[in-house]
Amino acid sequence: MMFPCILCADFSPLGRIDYSLMTQQALMELLVADSESSYFRDSDGNFKDIEDWEFVKLNENKEVVGIDWSSSVHHFLELRWLPSTVRRLGLDSCKLHCVFEAYDMPSDAEKINIDYNMLTGRVKTLDLPKGLVWLSLSRNQLTGTIDLSVLPLKLIILHLRENKFNGTLCFTHLPESIEEIDLSSNFFDGKINIVKSHANLKKLWLKRNKLVGFHWSFIPHFSEKIYLGTNKLYGSLDLRQIPQSVVHLYLQHNEYSGSLHVSDLPAELEYFQAFCNNFSGSLDLCHLPTALRVLMLSYNGFSGSINLRNLPESLTGLHLDNNSFSGAIDIRFLPASMENFSVENNKFRQEVLNLPRIMGSIIYLDIRGNDIRRCVDFKGNEIHSYKLFMD
Repeated sequence: MMFPCILCADFSPLGRIDYSLMTQQALMELLVADSESSYFRDSDGNFKDIEDWEFVKLNENKEVVGIDWSSSVHHFLELRWLPSTVRRLGLDSCKLHCVFEAYDMPSDAEKINIDYNMLTGRVKTLDLPKGLVWLSLSRNQLTGTIDLSVLPLKLIILHLRENKFNGTLCFTHLPESIEEIDLSSNFFDGKINIVKSHANLKKLWLKRNKLVGFHWSFIPHFSEKIYLGTNKLYGSLDLRQIPQSVVHLYLQHNEYSGSLHVSDLPAELEYFQAFCNNFSGSLDLCHLPTALRVLMLSYNGFSGSINLRNLPESLTGLHLDNNSFSGAIDIRFLPASMENFSVENNKFRQEVLNLPRIMGSIIYLDIRGNDIRRCVDFKGNEIHSYKLFMD
C-alpha cells in the first residue's frame, strides 16, 4: 500500500515535497485524483497501473518522462504532484483552473506546453526548471511582471501571449540560445531596454501591448520576423536599421510619423504592414524588395503622385487606401501576381482609368473615393465600377 510513503513525505509549506519518498504511481494518482477521466481508472473506479495510462510515456526505469494530455483531461489537475522525471509536458486546451507555480514544474522538464487554459498566478522565471528549452503558457490568466534576465540558460522558445502580464521589459540578459519570444496581447508598457544584440533571436512578437519605444539598432542581424503592431511606438522610423534578413515586419496601429523610405526596406522582406500610423510625405515604390509579397500602408498621411510601373513581380497585395495621394494613377502595369489592390479614399483625379490586362487574377480592386470618371479595359470597353469589387 502507498500510505507509508505518503506519510513519510514532507508536506511542509517551507519546502518542496520530497519526491524520492513517493512512488511514480502514487504521484500520478495524486496528480489526477480529482479527475474523472477514464484514462486512469478501470471499470470499477480503481486506478490502472501508470504503464496502461494513455498518452503517458515511461522510460526503461518505469519513470514518467512524457505526458501529453492536450484537449483530453479537463478542469482538475494538481500540478504540484508532477513527477520530477517528466521531460515533456503537454496540457494545452485542458480547461485547467489552477494556480501556476514555476517551482511545481518537474525539475527535469525540457518542454512545457500549458496553452489555452485558465491558469492564474505569476511566473517566477528564476524558479523554472534549469534545463527548460521550451515554455508555452499562452492564453491563460497569468499576471504580474516577467523577469527576462533569469530565464533558463538553455531556453529556445518562450511563448506567453494573451495573458495579463504588465510592467516593463528588459532584453539585456536574454539566454544566448533564445530564438523565439512571444509576449503579444498583454499589458507591457514603457520602452524596450536592449543594450546588446542577441545573435539567435529570430522571431519576436510584442504586438498588442502599450510599448512606447524600441531600439532597432540592437535587433540581431539574423532576425526573420518582427511583430510590433498595436502599440504606442512613436517618432521617425529609419528602415536602414532593420536587419536585411527580416522577412516579416509588422508595425501597424502605432504612432510613427515623418517620411518613410520604403526603398530602404530589407532585401529579403516579404510582408510589410505599417497601416494606421502617422507617416507623411511622398512614397517611392520603384525600388521595393524583389521578394515583397504584401505592402500595407493604408490610413496614413502620404501624399503626392505614385508610380506603379516597377513593382516587384512577387507582389500580391498593395494597400494604399485612405491617404492623400493625388494626380493621375496608372495601373496598367501591375504585376501578374497582383490579387488585392486598394487605393480608395485618396485624391486621385482623372477622366479615364485604364485597367490592366491581368484583371482576371485580381480578386479585389478598389478605387472608390477618388475623382475617376470612367474605367476602360485593355480592349477599350468601358467597365462599370461595380465590376471592380469582386470580394
